[in-house]
Amino acid sequence: MRKYKGIYISIIIISLALVLFYLYERTAQVNNINSQIAKVRAEKLRLSVERSPRENMENSLPAKAGIAEFVEDLFDATRASGLKKHEVSTVKTGDVPQQGSVMKGGTGETGKRLKAYSLKISLEGNYRDIVEYIREIQNLGSHMRIMELGMKPADKILKTDITVEIVSMGGQDAAQ
Repeated sequence: MRKYKGIYISIIIISLALVLFYLYERTAQVNNINSQIAKVRAEKLRLSVERSPRENMENSLPAKAGIAEFVEDLFDATRASGLKKHEVSTVKTGDVPQQGSVMKGGTGETGKRLKAYSLKISLEGNYRDIVEYIREIQNLGSHMRIMELGMKPADKILKTDITVEIVSMGGQDAAQ
């Protein structure tokens, strides 16, 4: 019986040693994988920082201007604000002039050009309705900006002219 007791103890000690060796090896593998993940994350961060402003712009601007949908959204904003007189007309379409380092190099590697589409909006209504309308169109999209805004009082109403510019990466929709 004593003889078997020594064999059991030696088996337990050998088993413990094997388990400890296995855990040591697994921990080393996990640490190696974690260091590789950290390297990949650092490389990904470096690459995202190194992207040019042009690439960032191309990713944030739509390929097509979507003028027809934008005009529909303008009329929805008119209904939401309570305005009765509302008119939209195209002012001009063209390339955005190259400014600073963002547009340096012409059309860039992709051959796309930044295009601007200007619309003139004429409104008549009270001050609250016009302010609500302006708030509504400001929420329509980040690729749109108000270029000019003029208000004139006339016979208990306020006549307003707004010039809006929509910027895209050169595409046009079917309405143009």
